[in-house]
Formats: sequence, C-alpha cells, structure tokens
Amino acid sequence: DGSSPVLSYYDVAAANLALARLNGSRWITTAVAPVTPGTSGTHLFIDPANGLADIAYSDAAGALRARSSGGSFAVTRLYSGRAVVAHQPGSNVLFLGTIDNEGALSFEPSLAPVTALAVTVASAHRIDVSWSNSPATGTLLVERAAGSGSFSTVATLAGGATAYVDTTVSDFSTYNYRVRIVDAIGREAVSDAISAATPLAAPTDLSAVSPSINEISLSWTDASAAESGYVVQRSLDGQNFDTIAALPDGSTDYTDDTLSSGASRSYRVIATTTSGAAAFSSAITALSLPDVPDDLVAGPGADPSSTIDLTWSAPSGAVDGYKIARSSDGVNFTDIASIGPQADSNGNLTFTDTNLPGGAGFAEGSVCTYQVRAFNSAGEGDAIEAASDVPTWLRAPTNLTATATSPGHITLNWTNPSAGATGFMIGYSTNGLGWTILANPSGTSTQYVVTTGPAGSLIVPGTGCYFWVIATSADNSSDYSNTAIVTAS
Repeated sequence: DGSSPVLSYYDVAAANLALARLNGSRWITTAVAPVTPGTSGTHLFIDPANGLADIAYSDAAGALRARSSGGSFAVTRLYSGRAVVAHQPGSNVLFLGTIDNEGALSFEPSLAPVTALAVTVASAHRIDVSWSNSPATGTLLVERAAGSGSFSTVATLAGGATAYVDTTVSDFSTYNYRVRIVDAIGREAVSDAISAATPLAAPTDLSAVSPSINEISLSWTDASAAESGYVVQRSLDGQNFDTIAALPDGSTDYTDDTLSSGASRSYRVIATTTSGAAAFSSAITALSLPDVPDDLVAGPGADPSSTIDLTWSAPSGAVDGYKIARSSDGVNFTDIASIGPQADSNGNLTFTDTNLPGGAGFAEGSVCTYQVRAFNSAGEGDAIEAASDVPTWLRAPTNLTATATSPGHITLNWTNPSAGATGFMIGYSTNGLGWTILANPSGTSTQYVVTTGPAGSLIVPGTGCYFWVIATSADNSSDYSNTAIVTAS
C-alpha cells in the first residue's frame, strides 16, 4: 500500500480474509476492512482447530479455494519443514511458524517485551530510563524520538540491563523512549513508548566583581539552548528582587553601574522563553569597591622625636579595614600595616607609625609620605595621600670596636648613621653591669682614644674594659650602640 508490506490471511473466527501490516519484524493485524472473497490474490490460511495451514485464494465468483483444490474450500497440508508467517491464536501478532512432518503448524515461543518502562527527569540535561523483565541474553536497544519525530537508537546494552542514563538531551524539550529486545535468532520485541519533558536550563556559575566604586559586573554560563532572553534582578535584602535589565538570548554578562561605594547587593539571572517559562540561577551577594578615605592628616605623634600619627575619616559604604603604605621619596610605597575599621569616639581613624628608626632611606628631618586605602571583600579602593616631616630622632651608632693599639691606649671606632648628631657620649664598665660616663666628645668624629694609667687611674693595664657609644644633639640622644670589649695594655 506504499508504506509497509501487507499480508492477507484467513480469519477463521470472522470467516473472512483479513490483513496484517509489517511493523519492524512482526506482522500486526490491522483495523482495515477485511479482504472480500472474490478478490484475486493468494492468502495464508491457518486453521487453529487442527493447526493445519495452506495457501488459499479467492476466485472471481467469491469462492475461497485451496491451492490444490478446484472445488469448494478444502485444506491441503503444506510440505513439512516449510517456514511460514502465521497468526497465533489469542494474539494480534503473526509469528514465525514451521510445518512439521504431519503438516501441523508449530510456533516459535513469543519474545516478551520489557515491562514497567519508566522515565525520571533528573535535570534539564539528563533523563533516567528504567525498566523490568530484561532478558538475560540478547541485546537491548534504547530508542528515542524527539517530539513527534522518528525513533533512533541512542544506546545498545547487553542482556540483563535495566537502566540507561541519557545525558545527551536538550533542555526544554520532549522525548519519547522505548526499549527493543533483539534475541540471538533475530526475533524482536518492542515496549510501549513513554514520554518525558526536560525543563528550561537555568544560568550557571553566576559570579561578580567590582571594577570601580560605582559598578558590579556579573558573568554567568549560558546553559540553555532554548532561552529567548535573560532577566537580571537585584535585591537590597536578598529576598525581594526587582528587575534591572532584560537581555537577548546568548547573553553571559551585565554591569550594574548605578551603585554607591561599598554598596552590598544580591543578584540573580533568569532564563526566559516566549512561552513564559523561566529558570532562575542561584542568587549571589556582592560589594562595590570602597571609596577613598577622607581628611588624611600626618603629623608628630605623642613622642614627637620618634613617631608620626595619622588620622582620617571613613568613606561611606562597607569597609572591612585599611592598609597603610609609606614612602621616603613620594613615589615608591611599601605597605607597613593593615588595620580594622574601628573609629574613635569622634568618628576618626588613627594609626601611629613607631618604626621610623629602622626605616631604611629615612633621614632625620626628611619628608615621609603616607597612603591610606580602604578595602572590603570586593578589593581595595583608591588611596588618599599625606606627608609629614620625619622627626629629628637620632639613630644609634653601629659597628663599635675597641682595640688596644699601644701600651697605655685603647682606640674606639664606630659608624655614625645620624646626620643630625652633634656629638657622642661614651660609656665605660669593668664588668658590663655598672657603667660610668667616660667622655662626651663633640663634633662628628667617629674615633676616640682612651688613655690608661697606673694603679689608681680609672683604667689600668690588664683590666677588662666594656664600652658603648650614644649619638647626641641639642634636643635628642640615640639608643646605645653595641658593646665593645677589650683588655687594657
């Protein structure tokens, strides 16, 4: 009939000829009108009463005749061993049959399809298929049809299999599944089909960064092949969201540039379709960068000879803390501290730099420049800058040595790192515990010669001598140098 092969056979119960249509490898009786006797052609006749089969035809007068009989209908046994397609009583299926030596028709045992076919939609891109009554041998073909399309095999499994996970499906799509059994002799049994529909896929991997104090930039992964667009929503409390943007399909980023500094906002992105379907991403919360601190002032600290105090005001918005950097040239800055956001009772933030004496590159009376930057979870904001004179403290002399250079003399040498020193103080001890001021030489010389004397003098030959040196000026004095030890000669 132009679509699939059709077989005519004699239906004993209806006393008429009927049709079967080939479906895969099985002949299925159809609902078409029976073949009217008198129609020319050759037909298969099965008599279920005695299991005999013959080839019959209807003549022009409408009489149904056997192949070997020219008179009224009679059954003639087919040759033994002849394989025929035959209708099995009690079913609507034509099975493979065989004529035995007595002319009786026997059937191959029927192949039962799998049962309890079920589908579970695990996600927008996964459907789980399961079934029961799987044969121990043979092959199982999992067949899938998209929508109203044709079935095709998506998996070939060994006998005994009872499940298949399909991860090749698209989101927002309908699929039909069935399972076909094929045994070792080529027989097939196909289950009824079952349908499943995947949901629209939501955007994934939503993340946020703040490129400036007024912006939060969002990015996400487009996980859907069916969306018609995206909606970006924002919330102040993480609960109540408002739409701030509608984007075309395929979009994967958006920048919210309407923010104040240090602003906290929650965001989510929704995939949408023209039919009204929607799929929501997970919500995330992000901060914009903090603004520049205000009113930074740098000046002498509580000990004006060795400390510098910084004070400033906090910017608006969320701030987790502040980073302080220092420079000796106003160009190259080094971070020296990170502090929390706590302000004093007047709303000011403070920091005291007490490490000036050890700061390489700083000379007494030079200019020291500071930067303060606010930071939060989004990163660091821009810096505010202020400068202060370095206090005129003095650094301790270094590399002090004591040498018995000749009988009656001890020569002290040291290095002076303080340009502001106008003199020195030299200390002496015989045991390193009780000290005496030995001399206060003025000027910038870094050598001093000690004279030893006879018994009764301050320093006599054979005595162990301990020395230190302090740098001095009109206003300040340094810490002690290292201790030098020598035996007087």
